[in-house]
Amino acid sequence: MSVPPHSKRQRVSRQDWLEAGLEALAAEGPEGLRIDRLAKKLGVARSGYYWHFENRQDYTEALLQHWAHESTDIVVADRELREMEPRERLRRTAEMVDRYDLGRHDLPLRVWAIREPLVARAVKKVTRRRLDHMRRALDELGFEGDDLDMRSHLLVGYFQSERTVFADLSAAARTRLRPMQLDLLLTPSRKPRR
Repeated sequence: MSVPPHSKRQRVSRQDWLEAGLEALAAEGPEGLRIDRLAKKLGVARSGYYWHFENRQDYTEALLQHWAHESTDIVVADRELREMEPRERLRRTAEMVDRYDLGRHDLPLRVWAIREPLVARAVKKVTRRRLDHMRRALDELGFEGDDLDMRSHLLVGYFQSERTVFADLSAAARTRLRPMQLDLLLTPSRKPRR
């Protein structure tokens, strides 16, 4: 006797649950992370959730780790990237962030972080790792003090929010403007005349 198609069990991995969570968070905010909503989106029973996660806290922690890895760790831990000349490292970092839209989940996570301390700590940690990545390259280029801090903050802030703030900027325009953005931020400051 054959099993009707609608009765077949679909295997959904831990990764599938985490990806679905990030997409639901982006579309609906934290409310989209309810188990029943995620299970419906994935086309599986709620029990599949508990195969991978003990409870909501466990899922939230895994979701935050997944976001940190996918949006930041794959860049800052890349050995080939770390060994590049600093200007090229910054250029390639900007290219990776843009090509893979690595900041796409940042805004919903930052909004969620306003009310959820666990999320706020994760967002702060990710931001620190991004700043450290930028600071290292800028330090190697000779920037220091407030100049180093300002440039690091500008790079991180712009890279993680460009697509959100400038949603109508085409991919071609982003690519065309990227060298000019980096040149602007990597040109040493001149003290203004009084």
